[in-house]
Amino acid sequence: MNANKMKGEASLVAGAQTYRLFFGTNAMVSLEDSLDMSFQEVGALLASGKARIKQMRLVLWSMLLEHHENVDEAEVGRIMDEAGHEAAGEAIGAAFVAAMPQLKEGGAGDGEVGPQTAVPAAKKTGKGSGKN
Repeated sequence: MNANKMKGEASLVAGAQTYRLFFGTNAMVSLEDSLDMSFQEVGALLASGKARIKQMRLVLWSMLLEHHENVDEAEVGRIMDEAGHEAAGEAIGAAFVAAMPQLKEGGAGDGEVGPQTAVPAAKKTGKGSGKN
């Protein structure tokens, strides 16, 4: 199951499974409702590197809904553990940018998110990929 960047998708590999992330309208609405934040506020949060793991899990969950509709938040946590927080952050950033192609790397500002902006939040947790 390959992600199609032209359709605004990104991939996340966790163990032997590849997940397709899509940050479409339904994902954005679900995320805004879950976090009680606007889309721009979510982008600014990701860009700030101050997102909590719970928030990152919600972002990833919203991006999985289109192609993995039966996944719940606990399963998303297991996916993050399997993939590693850094890889999950990179995939979240890639899906965000795929959904908003006008956003360029290093162009984060005014709530805009560049492709690697979710990574600092994952790195700041002090948690690695979980692999020894």
